[in-house]
Amino acid sequence: MTSSERTVRLDHAKQLIGEIDGELDQRKDPKTVLEQMRKSAIGDLRSEVEKLSRLLGIPRHRLVFIGQVAVGKTTAICHLVGLTADREKRKKSKTGAETSVLVTEDLMATGSGFTTLCEVVVTPADTNRFGIEPYPREEVERTITEFCQAVWKRVYPDEDSGQKTGGASEQVNFPPELVRAVRNMVKLPGEGVRRDDDSAIRLAQEFNADGFEQFRSQVLSKAKLDNRTQTEFVCPDDELDPRAWIKKTFDDLNLARLDTVSIPRRITPPCQHG
Repeated sequence: MTSSERTVRLDHAKQLIGEIDGELDQRKDPKTVLEQMRKSAIGDLRSEVEKLSRLLGIPRHRLVFIGQVAVGKTTAICHLVGLTADREKRKKSKTGAETSVLVTEDLMATGSGFTTLCEVVVTPADTNRFGIEPYPREEVERTITEFCQAVWKRVYPDEDSGQKTGGASEQVNFPPELVRAVRNMVKLPGEGVRRDDDSAIRLAQEFNADGFEQFRSQVLSKAKLDNRTQTEFVCPDDELDPRAWIKKTFDDLNLARLDTVSIPRRITPPCQHG
């Protein structure tokens, strides 16, 4: 609902309350039980209109979506706040003929679960702008170190990880979306592929069993954390399709594919439907 629509409805609610008050004044002294019941019903109606009027007077509401993995939290948010776009796609029929169909796409990354990397806060805005609140550098370094420990343990499972990995004796169980982000940051793809195709494992195999610190140092250097300081993205004025820009930018941030951005703690995407 826009601000102008809210104003119109608030004015209408005030008008209704005034008319109801006038009706109640006329029924000030009910003579029969039926008249008393009618007055009571009108009074209840006034209370409901007044409650709705107070709700309309609140310009913003904070909504929190909580649910299990893959139940559609992000999809619901996209459709609720208008972060969707209609796209034409080519579809081939059983006969081989191609037809054009109109589909509605979510502008935030959605999937079968473990898709959204961090907290996403959607607020009304006048411009197509992304705000990013990154994790502190020390937390990012610690996360990358824990990723290195998990990889090292797969290469050298029999080694004393307490001695070889700086005191951490238990392997960290990373959520898949965080593993994906770290791998993209350090340019070591391979999650979900065969062991021999995992670039992180291949890199660890280049070091001896006592070479964890050298391995960790090289992985950290790949992240280039000094360059990851950008916290804002604004849609260019000459962008022909701002919604396509929103979708691509969110995907890049959510997957940690941008070399100028660290791991986000919170992403604030644009929403011009306030």
